[in-house]
Amino acid sequence: MKKVVAVDDQVTTRPTAGQGGALWKRPRRFKTAAPWIWLIVAATLLYVSAPLFRHDKTGGFELDKFGRLPVLLNGRIKPLDTVARNSLLIIHGKQTLRTGEGAMTPMAWLAEVMMKPEQADQRKVFVIRNADTLAALGWKPDAEKYFSFQEFVPHLQEIEQKASLAQRVEAPLRS
Repeated sequence: MKKVVAVDDQVTTRPTAGQGGALWKRPRRFKTAAPWIWLIVAATLLYVSAPLFRHDKTGGFELDKFGRLPVLLNGRIKPLDTVARNSLLIIHGKQTLRTGEGAMTPMAWLAEVMMKPEQADQRKVFVIRNADTLAALGWKPDAEKYFSFQEFVPHLQEIEQKASLAQRVEAPLRS
């Protein structure tokens, strides 16, 4: 039979008479593992609570989350952010919009178009590089290449007439 003796938080077993065996030491697990456990718990709490303290710098709107909303466009389901990027790329020729306040993201632009149309109508988003088109609208060919919707408003009836004339021409013949 073995006797168990506690010495300085270590348990040592001694063989009794007639039994052979080496001394066995039990490792100090709790004292050496305690700092690591607390470190792991603290890191886990920081990781879990970090999103609670993140602030959106776009005036309180969660545009990143809004951009993840799925929408159906042309028979495909896409995130709203993709729709905003592609629309801005088609209209503006770039995926970001430079304004007086700095660069505007595609989601911020689309949100402004949907929620603040009066303000969005003032943004110079539309690109016209064709001198004939500029001349047809009464603008100088060497004028700016970016225009706002508000600048097109006086010419909307004329634009509609020219569009109806273009619709009559067969698609392969249009330029």
